[in-house]
This record gives sequence, structure tokens and C-alpha cells, in this order.
Amino acid sequence: DPSTAEAMKPLGDIFVRIVKMLIAPIVFSTVVHGIASVGDLRRVGRVGLKALAYFEGMTTVALVIGLVVVHALQPGAGIHANPAELDTTELTATTHGREATTVVQHLTNIVPESFVSAFTSGEILQVLFIAILVGLAISALGEKGKGALHAIDEMSKVFFRVVALVMRLAPFGAFGAMAYTVGHFGVASLGNLLTLMLGF
Repeated sequence: DPSTAEAMKPLGDIFVRIVKMLIAPIVFSTVVHGIASVGDLRRVGRVGLKALAYFEGMTTVALVIGLVVVHALQPGAGIHANPAELDTTELTATTHGREATTVVQHLTNIVPESFVSAFTSGEILQVLFIAILVGLAISALGEKGKGALHAIDEMSKVFFRVVALVMRLAPFGAFGAMAYTVGHFGVASLGNLLTLMLGF
């Protein structure tokens, strides 16, 4: 009954949305707490530069590994999905406004139009930018910033507890996504999914 399996898709979609919803506040609280708790701004700068270099380096390595593995295994080769028949509304909504830009435009886009828009737009670089500013501000306040640092720490614990609760829904999310995939593309797609998992 493929149509019943396809009807399970919202379970997977809802789970992914919940996880995406938690990313920005967790990044914000973790980065703010990390910067503010160090105290010495010069040390923060040194650690920040090392972290940036490590992040850029490991991202490049991950991209190279990903390209090699996906070209070697070709996990989607047997699915035979027709792009013309796929619903691209969600893809268009996600990628709209994120087309290739110049370096200057990219750097300008890191600064959000408002404090809240960084969180509502799902732009993690903007959230990171705000988190760095808030962390530096709390650190510069010294003893006066201890209350704010404690509040951020407690907020971080709350969000991680929410993640623990959400992870209990993971089997339902995986069930919905798997049911939709098998119902829409057929049982043979399980082989492609296994290849994808082996690739990961």
C-alpha cells in the first residue's frame, strides 16, 4: 500500500523541523558560554583563530572525502527519481536568497538585520556572529556579567535537555522518512539507503 507509506512523510518532516529548530539556540548558548567563561579576551582571540583554522581545514577535508565517497559509491544511482516530477517548493524556499554571491556580499550577509531575524531565518553564521558579540560583551563586563553568564549556562542546559527529549522521537521520524522513501521509490530504494549509510 504505497499511498499509506507515503502518508507517513510528515513524521519525518516534523522530526527534522524540531531538530533544525534547536540548532540556533544551542549554537548561541554554547558559543556565548564558551567565550564568556574564558575571561581573557586575548586568549579568546587566539583560541578563536585556531578554531576557525581548524573548522575551515576540517570542512575542506570533509568535502574532499564526501566527493570521493559519493563518486565511488553513487548511492542514488538506482533510485531513478525524475526531477521533473519531484516537489521542489521546499527546496526553492530553502535556497532562495542563498545563490552564489561575491565575498563582500557574503561577509555583509553575516551581519543580521535584527537580533531576532538571525534565529528566525535559520542563518547559523548570523547566529554565530551575534553569539560572539554577546560572549565578548559578557566577558568585558567581568564580575557584572557573571549573572548573564549563569543565565546562558542554565539556558544551554535546558536546550540540551530538550534535545534529549526530542531524540526519543527519532524512531518515529526515521519510520516516517523510511516509509515514505520505500512507498514512493519502491523496496529497492532500501539498497540505495544502505549504500548511503555505508558511505557515511
